[in-house]
Amino acid sequence: LFSSGTNVMHHLLLNNCEPPKGGQKPQRSFQWQVPWGKHPPADTRMQYAARDLEFTNQTTVLPVVTVRHPITWMNALCRHGYALQWDHNPDLCDTSLRLDQAVHAKFGYTNQSIVYDSLIDIWRDWNLEYFQQQKYPLLMTRLEDIVYRPKQVVEKVCHCIGGQLYSDKPFSVFASSMNNGQGHGEHRSTGVLSAFVNFAKPMKEWSYKFSKDDWKIVGKVLQDDNGLLASLNYRMPKA
Repeated sequence: LFSSGTNVMHHLLLNNCEPPKGGQKPQRSFQWQVPWGKHPPADTRMQYAARDLEFTNQTTVLPVVTVRHPITWMNALCRHGYALQWDHNPDLCDTSLRLDQAVHAKFGYTNQSIVYDSLIDIWRDWNLEYFQQQKYPLLMTRLEDIVYRPKQVVEKVCHCIGGQLYSDKPFSVFASSMNNGQGHGEHRSTGVLSAFVNFAKPMKEWSYKFSKDDWKIVGKVLQDDNGLLASLNYRMPKA
C-alpha cells in the first residue's frame, strides 16, 4: 500500500540477503513489486500483470507485504495522497484529515477508480484482504519493525526463502528515502534513520491532528477489522 515502506524492504533484502545457492541473483530474486503490481488489492493476483512482468509465473512468487500503523499512515497520505483523491487540503492536515469524505483510489490495474468511504477504510480493507488471504502464502511485516529492527526482520524473511544474511560484509541499512523507488517521482518520505527519530514521537503527536469527527469514523471502521489491529499488535491512542 502507498507509503508503507515497500521500497525500503526491497532494498534491505537486496543489499543484505544472499539467495539460496543455485538460485537467481539478488536483482532477480528480490523484485520491487509482485507481478500483479505493488499497489493493487490482493485479489488481483492471477487477474492482472504489471508492465514488464506479463510472463512471470505468479504462483512462484512469495509476496512480502509491509503495513504501517493507521495513524501515521493517514497522516502521511493526507500530505501526499499518491493515487488517492478526496476532498481535503494537504496544507490543512494539522486541522483535519477529512475522513468524512469518500476516497477515489487508482491502483493502476484498471482505469476505473475504486471508491472507499474514507481513508481509514482503505487502510483496513486493503491490508485485511492480504491478512485474510488463504489462496497463496505471503509474509506481512510492520514498517515500524523494519525501521527499529531491520536486521532481525530481514534475517527472518531471508531464511524464509532459504537464504541467509551475507557473512562477508556488515549489515547495510538503506538510509536514503523510504519511498525512493520507481513510481514515486520527487515526492519522497524520510529515510530509515530519519524515520527512526520520527516514529519515536509519542502517538499523541501524530493523532492530535484528528478532529472529533475523524475519531468517530476511525473508531467505527476499526471496530470491524476482523482482528487485524490486534494481530499486528497496533494500539490506538485515546481520542
